[in-house]
Amino acid sequence: MNVSYSTLTLLSFHEWLDHYLLQNGQMYTNSVSRLYQQSDTRLGAGYTAYSSPFRSFVWDSGVSGAQIFNSVSGYFFDASAYTTSGTGNVYTGVFFPQVQAIASSTLPLEIDFDTGSYISLISGVGVQSGNSIFFTDSVSQTGVVRVSGSGSNTYTDISYTISGTPIVITRGQYGMVTDFENGRAIFPVGTLPSNAIISGSYSFKDFNLYFANQGAESLVFSNKYYLNSRFARPITGIPPPYNFVTPCIFISLVNTKNEQRALGGLYDTKQELRLNVFGETLGQVENVHSLLAQAQDLTFPQLSRELWPLNPMGDYKSGYNYTALSAQYMPAGNNYAITKVRSQKISDSTKVDESVFLGEVSIVIDQARTIR
Repeated sequence: MNVSYSTLTLLSFHEWLDHYLLQNGQMYTNSVSRLYQQSDTRLGAGYTAYSSPFRSFVWDSGVSGAQIFNSVSGYFFDASAYTTSGTGNVYTGVFFPQVQAIASSTLPLEIDFDTGSYISLISGVGVQSGNSIFFTDSVSQTGVVRVSGSGSNTYTDISYTISGTPIVITRGQYGMVTDFENGRAIFPVGTLPSNAIISGSYSFKDFNLYFANQGAESLVFSNKYYLNSRFARPITGIPPPYNFVTPCIFISLVNTKNEQRALGGLYDTKQELRLNVFGETLGQVENVHSLLAQAQDLTFPQLSRELWPLNPMGDYKSGYNYTALSAQYMPAGNNYAITKVRSQKISDSTKVDESVFLGEVSIVIDQARTIR
């Protein structure tokens, strides 16, 4: 199927803009966090998703300093290895919150017990708090926890062993898929036990990029967005899959004009693109405006549809480095030139809500091409 010239323009500009914001503006954040199990009916019954609190992951390995999400780590508790006291399970789970995927992490492994149990640490170096015991994950150790049920005079001693190194699964192992767009890892059902808690290291984009499929008025006045805070606030939830997540930029093609440049069908095609910028702070919007103002007179190549880096599940087709890729498509006649950049902030009275600041950037790009 033939792809229209306008579609190729939008795809090529999207990939250039994504790289330009990340590399030139360093508009990404390195993070280490837990990945939360997330239901997703679009995946079907055969897969389970574990989502980060932020979206989207950086997938361009050509961005200096960015961490490309490639693995998860954690402690996977096998309940069959432990006993029970009375009628309830005394050992209900092991999880590794906010774990860093390196052995030197000082964040704790936490072991939880039933709320009706009474526990004490007989040996080992853990710290007890309520019905939980915390261990430093980088310390290899053995120990014993004593557990008794509510109202019971008997107790059970449970021996434990902690290796000090969390299990690591890399992308591709056990069917693991990285969904870069939705900021999550996907596994075939049954790969991990139901109480497995996992985490990972990654870079997420300070601005998500979307193609606008509606008018600017609907984007600004009607739509509601999930605020994906980039600041050090407590994590209270994870973005719903496939929803628009701010801060973000919507890209749309406003108009196209062909001006004859020479006999024989050579034309200068001018296309105006509109960027609707949704920031969490006014400073974010101004940073985008300032960075794009510096892009005037820059060039970028036209890429084919097949060069879109991600497959339908959001994972790599075969890796991606925009710097290396674009260098292969920069011959004369295949480049766009940015000839005009104009930006404006939008009045506070038009905010979608009090947490979102709005801006708009108009960009004109030119390309000399033979139409007929």
